[in-house]
Amino acid sequence: MKNFLLKNSGLLLVCIVFLSSCVTQKKFKLSESERQAQALKLEKAKADSIALQTMIADLNKKLDDEKKDRDSLERKLNTRSLERSVVTKTNALTITKEDEYQKKALLIYGFIKNIEWENEFTKGDFIIGVFGSSPIYDKLKTEVEGKKAGNQMITIKQFTTTNNLTNCHIIFVTNPSYSRISAIREKISKFPTLIVAEEDYLKNDTHINLVVDGRTVKYNVNKESMNKARLKASSKLVTMAE
Repeated sequence: MKNFLLKNSGLLLVCIVFLSSCVTQKKFKLSESERQAQALKLEKAKADSIALQTMIADLNKKLDDEKKDRDSLERKLNTRSLERSVVTKTNALTITKEDEYQKKALLIYGFIKNIEWENEFTKGDFIIGVFGSSPIYDKLKTEVEGKKAGNQMITIKQFTTTNNLTNCHIIFVTNPSYSRISAIREKISKFPTLIVAEEDYLKNDTHINLVVDGRTVKYNVNKESMNKARLKASSKLVTMAE
């Protein structure tokens, strides 16, 4: 046997080399097949990624278009509301300051009877605030304070800064304080406060604006803004507005 192996050692070596070559080629073919499969998976992943990016871009475009439509609609609504909020003055001012603020105070008292606050805000005192300096504060103190708003006693308060501003059921903003309305709204945003502008206020961030025309004090109502503030105006209040 030993002699046989010695005599045929060359042949055995050739066989071993041949077998090794076959195994190596098989491994190489399997590795190449795996690489091709991975390449196909990668191509499919790239195609899926492109399709997903296209879908996301289309969705973002639709969202942008919808936002533009909403903004356009809101601008139209605000424009219409602003147009409704402008009360035309047809008469020269002939009213005295005494009568003007007397009528304004009584109007504000009348608003109480025609606006509904949520139940949780119908307990304790009914607070009417005056932001800034105005003769209406004294008129409200003498004509309205101490009367009842439902079961609530009416109390009049005056505020000069937003720092000392507290929750009110109604806040009357004087003409010189119009630049503070945004800050006032932010301070009382969690409370359903009726914001009344003294007169000639032509923006949409108040609920009721007063206008003096001749010997009459008129008012207009921004119903959309009132609804957002959780204030329910009666049909009478809206109908009687200019």
